[in-house]
Amino acid sequence: MSPLLTAGQLELNNYVNTEAKYTKFAYSSRFGFTIERGRFGLKHAACDSMLLLADGDNYFRGRRECEAVRIDENYIFSRWSPWHDVHIESWLVPFGEWHLRLHRINSARTLQTVEGGFAVMKTEPQLSERGSYLSAANGSSAIVDLSPAVTRQPDCVVTPPNSSVMFADCAAIPVLATTVPQGESWLCCAVTASVNNKNRAEPPQLDINNNQVVIRVPGSERQLSFIL
Repeated sequence: MSPLLTAGQLELNNYVNTEAKYTKFAYSSRFGFTIERGRFGLKHAACDSMLLLADGDNYFRGRRECEAVRIDENYIFSRWSPWHDVHIESWLVPFGEWHLRLHRINSARTLQTVEGGFAVMKTEPQLSERGSYLSAANGSSAIVDLSPAVTRQPDCVVTPPNSSVMFADCAAIPVLATTVPQGESWLCCAVTASVNNKNRAEPPQLDINNNQVVIRVPGSERQLSFIL
């Protein structure tokens, strides 16, 4: 599956669920997306294909308006600020069956963060040390942590019914969760989804060194390299 990676698509009339409809990192005609079912709590927050942050109050914010957007042959870049003193640079990188998300966060406050993959029909997750894998009736979805220093906890969020635009049942979203301290932090991950539940693709390897990014296919000579 090749999703549509996006940045800078905010709809300025502020219709209901604007963030879910226009500002997620990726959209898929096969898996659709979820919309908010309430303002309080993670399960209502439509965390699929988003990085959400909370200031200790269980009210989550994601990317909304982008202060800068740049499209390169290797990535889509955006800069956004969920609070006046929290600034995030995000790179969305297509890479075979996966896409990678690289987030450089500069924050004046400690924040709880949750990042989600694509939503599928409700199912039990398969959790590894760094990844959350879902195999459902309508396909598979996975998110794997590639952060260079921060450790994130793989988990699964189950939404209320009628959250997905594709089906009426509860949706399941693979997620990575952690708390980031004040200062600079890197959060990175690989995300994939497929109609095939049989073969679990091995995630790419990521190395970031002095703004030089190298992404590799495990056991292969194939790689992608660029400067941030």
